Amino acid sequence: MYIFAFALPLVAFAVAMLCGADVEYWWAYLLVTAAAEGLLYLVFFFATRSKEYLSGYVTSVIHHFAWVERKEVKETVYGANGKTYTVKTKYVNHPDEYFWEFNTGLKAQIDSGLFYQMCQQWGTGTELIRVYHSHCVEGGDGEVCYWDGDEYNTQTVTYTHRYRNSVKNSHSVFRGQRVSRAEAKSLGLFEYPAISGFEQPVLLVSPGLDYTGDLDEVNAELQILNAFCGSAKQIHVFVLLFPAAAGVEIALKQRDYWEGCNKNEFVVCLGMNGDRVEWCHTLSWMDEPALDVEVKDYFLHHAQPQMDEFVRWLRNHLDLWKRKEFEDFKYLGWTMSHRGSVLFWVSALLLSLVAFLCDIAIGG
Repeated sequence: MYIFAFALPLVAFAVAMLCGADVEYWWAYLLVTAAAEGLLYLVFFFATRSKEYLSGYVTSVIHHFAWVERKEVKETVYGANGKTYTVKTKYVNHPDEYFWEFNTGLKAQIDSGLFYQMCQQWGTGTELIRVYHSHCVEGGDGEVCYWDGDEYNTQTVTYTHRYRNSVKNSHSVFRGQRVSRAEAKSLGLFEYPAISGFEQPVLLVSPGLDYTGDLDEVNAELQILNAFCGSAKQIHVFVLLFPAAAGVEIALKQRDYWEGCNKNEFVVCLGMNGDRVEWCHTLSWMDEPALDVEVKDYFLHHAQPQMDEFVRWLRNHLDLWKRKEFEDFKYLGWTMSHRGSVLFWVSALLLSLVAFLCDIAIGG
């Protein structure tokens, strides 16, 4: 069905040609059509995919020295003899740049203060590196400082990635019930926590709980687990603390609100009465619930657990985890929510109209 929307910009191109657009500018019409198709694909892409969270850790910090680029710029000069061209040489100064590199191979730009802070923190010294810059005439190259190997002496990071989620907008039993934001707020459900300063809270606590453990320490241990096991095990762990009186039904509602959770998530929901765990329920897409069974058994025998010890226990049992392959849901087809479908078709019509008007204007 959605394929017909992608045909609309092509129809607009054909109609413009029939309406007298100058064939001399056919290449410009094709560029306009391609731009419309590209924008329409972006709408389709974001409407049919989910955002998952991936974690890692910083393995090095990099400093690119300032450098000078030589540019040759062609300028048009109008004189008595008509239009002529002249080539001028310009020099562009590029400032120092600083980055940190993750174990996943990704890089992110940072400021100089953070670069030197990490160098001092690791104490491993810096090494000179070759950095290639096109048309560099002065400066360049750089230096790198490597992580010292201590898990507690580096920066954990979380970033997002989009993947095709055929379940998200389907009407299958896997989708669960839809929960509005207003209903979620009234029930005390959690939103996905935002990423701030390259990291995301993964221990979420219902307001009013009188849990006396060190929440910051537990959250940090969970972030380390995600960072050092996330890529290899394809997992991202959340721990949610609910009031025990809400019952295990609150965990099922949380699953519905998070639309079944993301494919790499293992969510441990605990019903707390003070420091005591009265119930445990996990959320994930695992085909074989081996880890789910072990986690429930853990809290059956540790009703008043030290949560940081549980996180370390969990890390030692991740061999029981196997992420669900969402390719298994391809049979559900491409689906969008009602809002997404409306946005997609309105975008298709508007982009086709704009493409038609642009073609007419160019031809005129």
